[in-house]
Amino acid sequence: MLELLKIGYKRATGIRGIIGQNRKIIRQHVYGVKAITCIAGVEEIVGTRMLHVRTAPYNKARAKTLIRRFQATDQETAQRLRQELHGWAFNNVNRIKAEYEKLAQPGSRWDEITSPLLTFASLCGDVELQDGLNDAINAQGRKETADDSVEDVLGKAMEDLVRRGFTHAVSVTHIKNELASRLAEATKTTDPAWACEAWITRTLKAQGWLKPGATVRRTRVRKKVLQRIWELDPARVTDIVEHLTERSADLDPLSFCQSCGCCEYRSVCPIRKYFETNGTKQTAWSSSEGLPGKPR
Repeated sequence: MLELLKIGYKRATGIRGIIGQNRKIIRQHVYGVKAITCIAGVEEIVGTRMLHVRTAPYNKARAKTLIRRFQATDQETAQRLRQELHGWAFNNVNRIKAEYEKLAQPGSRWDEITSPLLTFASLCGDVELQDGLNDAINAQGRKETADDSVEDVLGKAMEDLVRRGFTHAVSVTHIKNELASRLAEATKTTDPAWACEAWITRTLKAQGWLKPGATVRRTRVRKKVLQRIWELDPARVTDIVEHLTERSADLDPLSFCQSCGCCEYRSVCPIRKYFETNGTKQTAWSSSEGLPGKPR
């Protein structure tokens, strides 16, 4: 399986030979798109040949669009679409080739993987689709960006949080969860420097994320776990959201804390560990509890 994944991402290497019956060599064509699922992650070499999709249990309360089960009619629609795309590709070979050559960067494995997607997104002419694809690619956390400092990772995490709707204020615990889910060191070091709230606060100030003159506000999520909330600099937020095709609704800084069973941070979140350690019932935060720092 690992061999197929290592050589099958590229046409030039997508053929392997195996010994069949009567010791005859059989040539297998393994080039093409493959989808796999795993929990523990993949080894480093294989990971550089993949696009990673982070998933979490479906939560109706947080979903922007409702999701229903795949039905038989959907299979028929997908099959028709497959045939139409097949025909469209053969009728537009020259257009596809010209667009691909504009976007592809020879010698870069990452561009070899992402350029086909960017090519078709460009040919579709849908600006929203292109923006969404670019955001997804930039959020990959691929090995080619392994040289980024932790400060760089924090900056990217903050930009993503602002795009998702945390435009007024953000919880320090939320930031810690983002860092823990992005950095490989989270699984190797029990107490890394970036997990310190003082370090996060200093770095946020140095990067200009915090509102000038603002002081930290303290509140409790689920009425038990202390949270520190920082207001964001409106000018810094505006620099990010003004380039978005569609702006998300403003989110409360505590709204990241949902039921632990469907939380995307459930494997790294200290709030979950608190409730598990103390045997306390886990219930999601509700906006009826009042906004941080404001009277109910």
